[in-house]
Amino acid sequence: VMGGIHATMCLEEARARVDAVVTGEAESVWAQVLEDARQGRLQPVYTGIRLDMDQIPLARHDLLPSGYYFGSIQITRGCPLNCSFCSVTAFNGGLFRHRPIEHVIEEFKLIQEKNVLVVDDNLIGTRKDHIAYTKELFRAMIEAKVNKKWIAQVTINLADDEELLSLAKQAGCYGVFIGFESASTEGLAEVHKKFNIRKGRDLKASVRAIQRQGIMVCGSFIMGLDTDKKGIGQIITETAKHYGLDILNVMFLTPLPGTQLWHTMHADSRIL
Repeated sequence: VMGGIHATMCLEEARARVDAVVTGEAESVWAQVLEDARQGRLQPVYTGIRLDMDQIPLARHDLLPSGYYFGSIQITRGCPLNCSFCSVTAFNGGLFRHRPIEHVIEEFKLIQEKNVLVVDDNLIGTRKDHIAYTKELFRAMIEAKVNKKWIAQVTINLADDEELLSLAKQAGCYGVFIGFESASTEGLAEVHKKFNIRKGRDLKASVRAIQRQGIMVCGSFIMGLDTDKKGIGQIITETAKHYGLDILNVMFLTPLPGTQLWHTMHADSRIL
C-alpha cells in the first residue's frame, strides 16, 4: 500500500507498482484499508478526504521501537502561503487547520523521546487568529509540563511578537527552520514568497530577535531559480552570513508534480 504526496499527485505511476494507493489525507479511509487487507479484498485506490482536525486520532507512538533521537508530532495542516515550488497547499490545502490543543498535549505526553520534531509545514501561521492559537498552545504546553525540547518549521513573522517568542522558548523550542528561499527580491517574487520582505522587513534583525531567545535559526535557500545568475552559490553564502544564520540549508529548485512550478514548467515544455 502506497500513500502520500507523490502517490497522490502521480496516481497512475504509483498504481503500476503496488497493490493499493491511498490518495489525500488517509484518516478517513485507513480503517477500511486495514479491514480490506485482512479480508484479502484490497481495492486499487482509496480516496482520502480532509476531516475536521478534531477527528484526527492520536498517533500510536507506543508502536514505535525505542532508540530514536527525535520523536515527531503534527499540530496543524495546510499553509496560508502559496509558494510556487511547494506541494503543501496542493495536498493539504490553503486553509490553515489546527488540532484541538488538548489532543496535542495528550499526544506530546505519549512521545517517548525527549527531543521532538514538529512536522508542521508552518507551525505559527500568518494571521492574528493563527498566532492567538499558537500562544494558547504554548501556554498549555508550559502549564502541562510537557517537558520536551522541540524544533519546528515557521515563517519569519515569528520574530515580530516578543510574547510569542518567549512562550515558544518556555514551551521547549530550541530551533526553527525558516524558508528564506532567495537572496533577491526578484527571486522571492518568482517563487511567490514576497511575504518574507513585506513592510520593509530587516531579515538580519528578525533572525537576531529569534536568537536572543536562545532559539537557533536554520535558513533554507533554493538554488536554480530563473532569476539566479552565475555565482548564486557565493551570493547565498554571503547572505546567510549577513543574516547570522546558525545553519544553512540549500536545495536545488525541483518541480514536484502537483505544484504550480510543475504545471508552469510542464506548460512551457521544460520538463523532460
